[in-house]
Parts: sequence; structure tokens; C-alpha cells
Amino acid sequence: MRLLLIRHAIAEDRARFAKSGHTDDLRPLTVEGRKKMRKIAEGIARLVPKLDLVATSTLVRAVETGQMVARAYESTGAKSKVKVVEAAELAPGGATGKLLAWVTRQKAVQTVALVGHEPELSTLAGVMLTGDERSLLVLKKGGACLIETDAGATGKGGKLCWLLTPRQLRNMA
Repeated sequence: MRLLLIRHAIAEDRARFAKSGHTDDLRPLTVEGRKKMRKIAEGIARLVPKLDLVATSTLVRAVETGQMVARAYESTGAKSKVKVVEAAELAPGGATGKLLAWVTRQKAVQTVALVGHEPELSTLAGVMLTGDERSLLVLKKGGACLIETDAGATGKGGKLCWLLTPRQLRNMA
């Protein structure tokens, strides 16, 4: 299995959005965040030509990011639409063990993109690479990494294929 870990794009300022009276889970991407993410998604689609599934956290900023990634694959002429699902296990503060269990249940999937938040994504990467529940890398907003692992893996033994910044991904578009 190939895990494409993607941190959500630039979202509205937390403090400013809180003044709107809405909860943080409704905080959307900024106009700039959407613009940059479209290019980032194009870069990802060039690096990872086939994507079977996009799973996002339930928070609006992650859902919007995941939808842009799926659209980038559709615009490259993918034969089938990339399915986007929301997974509560990707929400901030979620237990790494529950997220890892969700990943291992995706046996029919060869390549899955997980769109979420920090430090949860980097902690998942740490578990997949070393078995230790600790962050070994940092994903900037819109940044991504690709990890290859055995489909039945429950942590450790994964291989980090690449880790790229948003700028590097945009330049590949």
C-alpha cells in the first residue's frame, strides 16, 4: 500500500474565524490557500499518477483540500472518479492507533491519500516508518509525503519515498 499524507492547505486565521461564532471545524481555506492547493494537487498528480481513494478529516479545510486533490486527478484524464470519504480518525487529536486501524482496513486500495492535520499526520508517518508514536517530520500546510508499506502493516517497516514542501509540489505542476 502507498500512503500519500497531505496536510490541509492554508485556512482562515483561527482567531479571526472564531469571532464569527462558528466552530473551528467549519474554518475554510483562504482564497490564497485554494489557489495554491490547486497547483499543489497538480504536482501531486504528476508524482503519483494513480490514486484510488482520498480520505479526509471531517473538518472543512481538510475536506476542501481533499476535493481539490481528487479534481486534479480527474483533470488528468483518470478513467474513473477518485472517491473522497471523510474519516473521523483523521481529525485533530485523534488516536494514532485508530487511524492506523482504519488504514489497515483499506485492503483493496493500492494508493490512498490521507488529508489531515499536524501533528497527527507526522505522528502517523513516524509509526509507519519506525513503529514509534512520535513525529519524525513536519508537513507544512499543503505539504505532502509518500510512504510505501505492506498492506497488512500495523506500523513500522514503511519506506519514505519522498517528502516535499508546498512550493516544491507547485513547481512540479
